[in-house]
Amino acid sequence: MKQFSEYDRRQIVGSKSKLMEFKKGEDIETLFNRIRPKYPIRKYVDIFDKKLYNENMKKYEQKILEKFENFDISTKEKAIESFKNIWQNEKAYKIHLKKRLRLGHIEDEHDYVKKTLKCLKESKEVIIAKYNISDIWDRIRYFDNKEWIVIFAENGTLLTSHKKEKTELSFISKHKNLGAEIIKGVIDDEFRKFFKNL
Repeated sequence: MKQFSEYDRRQIVGSKSKLMEFKKGEDIETLFNRIRPKYPIRKYVDIFDKKLYNENMKKYEQKILEKFENFDISTKEKAIESFKNIWQNEKAYKIHLKKRLRLGHIEDEHDYVKKTLKCLKESKEVIIAKYNISDIWDRIRYFDNKEWIVIFAENGTLLTSHKKEKTELSFISKHKNLGAEIIKGVIDDEFRKFFKNL
């Protein structure tokens, strides 16, 4: 887009309002696919550069699976306790739990566990926001049919799990604005199998 004039940019995205969305940080791929949902586009790198994705993803998957190593689902109480332990900290967990309850996205604490695990079990796509700045964690986002989102930090701790809101700034746009490299990929079968067997 940088190589084109203002007029040409507007022609490419279809209107002045769409160009404003792009300038505010909306990802061009997301923008095109929202305008023309019957004819979705994908970036060349997403289709052909699987090696790059796999090398990046393996290290994150391993860290996440390590956090779930002792996850106990034998009772509701143990599942909830195990769930708390994979979060960044207990304070963050309580803040997110209260918010999900208030918004009516979950019935109770156990429902929160179930929806998060369901997302990880059924996810087909993952997006990595990779940072080169040492004091910012990479973010790893999974989603289940674009309804539920689970985001981990690069060390495998859970940062958030919630229903996807239509009004929120997209994960890609938000992290691109913060300087992250965006890498998309298909979920590894072994990773999904782990959560199916949990």
